[in-house]
Formats: sequence, structure tokens, C-alpha cells
Amino acid sequence: MKILLMAPTRNRIDKLRDMLNSAVSKKHDISYLIAIDGDRVTHKALKVKYRCSFHVAKKHIGSVAIRNQAAGLMLQEHEFDAALLAVDDIEFHTGAVDVAVKELQEKFPNQIGMVSFLIKNKDRASSESHVFLMWRKTLETFPNGRYLNPSYRHFAAQELKRLGKKLKCLHESQEAKIRHWHPGTYKKLVDKTHNEGRLRRVQDKTLSMKRKASGDIWGLKDFQRRI
Repeated sequence: MKILLMAPTRNRIDKLRDMLNSAVSKKHDISYLIAIDGDRVTHKALKVKYRCSFHVAKKHIGSVAIRNQAAGLMLQEHEFDAALLAVDDIEFHTGAVDVAVKELQEKFPNQIGMVSFLIKNKDRASSESHVFLMWRKTLETFPNGRYLNPSYRHFAAQELKRLGKKLKCLHESQEAKIRHWHPGTYKKLVDKTHNEGRLRRVQDKTLSMKRKASGDIWGLKDFQRRI
């Protein structure tokens, strides 16, 4: 299977390198598209050592916007069977990508579906993540590949999970595991990008709760037509 990993990043070159080095597969072909949110230093540094494709925003536009832009670019310019929609402050456990592929194939042979990874760090309990392996056909269902509601700035993946649960096209894996350096737990690893994101935490959460109460889910009508 051809997998295209897409991850947004901003001022996190060391964390990003660790994530890329951990995203490996013994069975499948992985390529990389890095969506750089107004950070030219990271772009220059990565070009030297990594064979990645890049989408670079000239200015800081936010995590949701840069991911949606990159998703559209994926569909326009890249060949792949499944999209690995990652973030830059995680690391994949050994074999996690291969496990996720196996589960995606088994759970969603019609190619309308996605698998979410499980956060498992040694020093904290397991928890759900917003890192997904998604069939290309599923990504194509969203308008121009915009899989996140553009009304949010940073925290939008909760609606993607609500969509998957409502339509039964999400499998929450217990075996495909990642480490997540969450700023609430790993305070020594908090960086400027964490702080920028958390400035919109209240606004994004308020919007999420409002939309949840009204039954609005981004992409729902598009998926209902396709399914």
C-alpha cells in the first residue's frame, strides 16, 4: 500500500524529526508531505536531510488551515492509497503504522473509513488521539479534501471523530500506538507552538460544544450522499 503522511509543523524541528524517524513501515511504502505554517527556518533545515514534499504558507495561518490546504494538495498532486494524518509532537511505536494499515483494510474494505491511533506513554494512562490513517477515497469525500472544519483555528479533530462515530466509519485502535508529548503532562517540553495553539483553546472548544449541541458535524452531508 502507498501511504502519504501529512503533518503540519511550526517551529518544532527537533520534535518533527523524531516523528518522521519513527514513521516507518516494514510492509508499506510511506512518503511524506510536510505542511509548514509560516516557518521558513524549518523548511530550509528539512530540505537538507529529508526526502519530503512541502507545502509552505508564507505567513502563520493556523493548524487547521494549513492542514486543509495540504490535504487538497495531496489529492491534486500525489498518488497514495491512504493518508496518515499526523501531528509533529508525537512518535509512532514500532510497528504502529503496519498495525493501523491492517485494521483499516479489515474494518473498511469499501475504503470509506479511518483508524485512529492510541496514545500510550510509559508514564500515563492510554488515551484517544487525533492521529488518523484514512483511505484516500474517504479524504476525497470532503470538499477539496478539507477534512477539518475551517471555522476552527487549532482544535478541530473532535468533529472528525464525531463524524466517524455517527456513521460507523471510525475504528479506534487499541494496538496502533503513538507517544504524544502533551504540554499538560510534559511541561518541560512546552514550546512556543504549544502556547500559540492554546490561545485558541477556549474559542475552539466553545465552537465545538455549540456545534455538538445543534447536531452539526463537518462533512456529514457529503458522507451521507456517498454512503
